[in-house]
Amino acid sequence: MLNNGYCKDNTPDSAFQDGINQPANYPLYSEACHSVIFTPIKPNVKQKTMDMKQVEARLEFDVPTEQLPSWMRRARQSVDWGILLVFLFSITAAWGFILHDSLPHTNAGEHHVYATAEYSQALREGVLYPRWSTTAMGGYGAPIYTYYPPALPYISAIVDVLFADDPVLAVRLVMIGAFVLAGSMCYVLVLRVGGAMPALLATILYLYSPYINLTAPHILGDYQAVLTFALYPMALWNLNRLLTFRNPFDLALGAIIYAGLILVDPRSIGAALGLALPMLGWWRWYRRESQRQFLGGVMRFLIAVCLGVGLSAFYWLPALLERGDVQWITSERSTVDDYLTWGELLFGGEWVDTQQLNPAPYFQLGAGLIASLIGFGVLIGRGRRVVRKYHQFIWHFAYLVWGLVLLIGVMLLATDTVWMLP
Repeated sequence: MLNNGYCKDNTPDSAFQDGINQPANYPLYSEACHSVIFTPIKPNVKQKTMDMKQVEARLEFDVPTEQLPSWMRRARQSVDWGILLVFLFSITAAWGFILHDSLPHTNAGEHHVYATAEYSQALREGVLYPRWSTTAMGGYGAPIYTYYPPALPYISAIVDVLFADDPVLAVRLVMIGAFVLAGSMCYVLVLRVGGAMPALLATILYLYSPYINLTAPHILGDYQAVLTFALYPMALWNLNRLLTFRNPFDLALGAIIYAGLILVDPRSIGAALGLALPMLGWWRWYRRESQRQFLGGVMRFLIAVCLGVGLSAFYWLPALLERGDVQWITSERSTVDDYLTWGELLFGGEWVDTQQLNPAPYFQLGAGLIASLIGFGVLIGRGRRVVRKYHQFIWHFAYLVWGLVLLIGVMLLATDTVWMLP
């Protein structure tokens, strides 16, 4: 009987997938899988591969669909209803940018609108990459964009020039797209390791967490953080594919993702790498692939990171070389006045006062959120009925704890950079 990619003789999922592409001298399924009745496939030199319909025509299944390998269940499914639900939840999470036709003037979002307007003007004048802000310092100008990460205002400016013709509308459209991208990438990431239901629950928890859904976009106006929250799960999903396949497209996409992280917020690349390291350990232990295959995936991952750093060099290299040419004046007012204590982090916090013109940001996790995250880890650990489900639960729970350690460490030790992590 098939058991999610493993037969009684522990034939892995990859053997089934490879069997489809190698019909000659390679059993399509193990002989121990007595629930599958198949006819021998004659070798065909002209036709080296077969699609799913041809395989189904030669196989007769008498096992329930839920007992088939995950890759075969997805191949037999015509519509992924989960991604449609994720799209609806993402649109709902971004409803604040859809409902209102303007952006608040009491947070940092206004600066992003001004930057978008200046980038749009530069693009219309034929300047593909502006490094000088013409309206700063009372019209004298300043080299702000030599040091400021360009991804968010540049993307918003492209939307403004090509479609919106309104900087405010362009920023709103980019934020809506960021929420949709964050939800969809979180879904496909967890779907690869935990199934559809845990993936849907993970997406809901991710999109509607207090910081991602409220604090960063609406209270702080930190639209850069919203964009990085979309790139984090995308980077982990790409890492999963780099470890699984040897596809040049995944390598190029990984380079674009890591370059995007640097161009949105250079500090976010450290958080992304910190989240990727435990995934490498889980992959090495749980998948039990040969050392050569694993090292090949790690090498592809490192190449993607190096390519991303190189692609973004047009921003960080001049900023690094010219860092002493300007004098930076630190603002007297800080977002968070004091460091958070353990009590405030886990159990503190108050309800946001909607009557305030500029509400205080909410950085506390709260006991309820921690309980939800632990429950989410339990659901992932029990999501797949495999023989080694206990070890799978241990790895997912350890990854959850590692994420909490990273988050709490940044909050307690470096409060001024709290928006680096979700």
